[in-house]
Amino acid sequence: MPTLLFIFSRFKEFKTKRGFLSFNYYLSIFLISFALLSTIISDSLTSGYKNEINRKMRSLNFNFEITKHNDSNLTIDEYNNIKDNFNGNQLLFSPLINFTGIIFVKNLLNENSNETYSQREGFYLRGLEPTYFRSSVIAEYLLYQDYVFKDSDIIIGKDLSNKIQKGINDTINLLFIDEKSQNIHSKKYIIRNLFSTNTEFDDFLVYAPFQSLNFNSDRIYFSKIIGDQNEEQLRELNLDYSLYKVKYWDSNHILAFLDTFDIPIKLLMFLIMFLSVYSLSSLISNFTLEKKHDLKLLNLLGVSNNNIKLLIIALSSYITLISIFIGSLASILFIFIQNRFKLIKLPSEKIFQMDYIPADFNFSLFIKYPLFLIILTILISLYFNNKYLKHHD
Repeated sequence: MPTLLFIFSRFKEFKTKRGFLSFNYYLSIFLISFALLSTIISDSLTSGYKNEINRKMRSLNFNFEITKHNDSNLTIDEYNNIKDNFNGNQLLFSPLINFTGIIFVKNLLNENSNETYSQREGFYLRGLEPTYFRSSVIAEYLLYQDYVFKDSDIIIGKDLSNKIQKGINDTINLLFIDEKSQNIHSKKYIIRNLFSTNTEFDDFLVYAPFQSLNFNSDRIYFSKIIGDQNEEQLRELNLDYSLYKVKYWDSNHILAFLDTFDIPIKLLMFLIMFLSVYSLSSLISNFTLEKKHDLKLLNLLGVSNNNIKLLIIALSSYITLISIFIGSLASILFIFIQNRFKLIKLPSEKIFQMDYIPADFNFSLFIKYPLFLIILTILISLYFNNKYLKHHD
């Protein structure tokens, strides 16, 4: 073993008088490092983008909905009964009432004129329990956390606020239709908060306390119960499934759509990795040819063919390990810089749902791709070992 370590130390820089092997040596390190860097970064960016899209969609599409099998309305008594039967530590339930309608506002023509014009904007209204806004995932997208949500208040999207030129504490008139009864209702509300998700929801979604949308004098009715509990937590509910049905929000169709964009990217990254390993194979091939007299001399001095194999594997793995270290370090630095300074920005938030691509730090990426490179390097080394030994048999 000391002899092999000495021989390895003499060969590991791949130097020759002509300098050809030295150039290939540094070129192989650069190409393998670049291939690993490109592969990790592409996976990190695509994963970060998909995770962010999924998180935003989850915030506005509830984890589950409880409705009746005959799609009839639920009462507040039924809602309270379901809540009382839930023993979870964190209660994220709310009644949900849905309306579609039109916002009516009057705005000045310009700053120098007293003339006004009427503006109408369509919206989709969701009536929820006020406490739900503070505990659910919706809360992280609210622009102002310190607020009191009363029956006369609403929360609208930031983009809708800009379109109608109304902000916090402004009063607006809402005209909305009960889809089941087809009754038309009109009511004044005060804008108490804004939310911003950089999705299309910011243009038309409006939240209001579900109590303020009750137009029955005796009892409160609503269409469904929604919440953020997962499927395992919902098993704690003493729910009569002969009367109620549960529908879970499935994000798989969104992720499956985004996954289709991964295929050409991954193919390109594996092509780059193949080309980088090909440069290493060229280096090992030229090394066995350039050093054939030295390797033959080692045989004459008593170094076995197995030890020659081990030497070439060690030399090629040495190059790969250096490349892995450089590529991994550069990847970590890039992920930090991207998340901190947002170097890669997207041209349109409305189209891509965000203004920059977040880089996801996944430790498994720094294991599976380096491991793949090491295995590929060993296989290539064994190939050239067999080729060398066959030539000298």
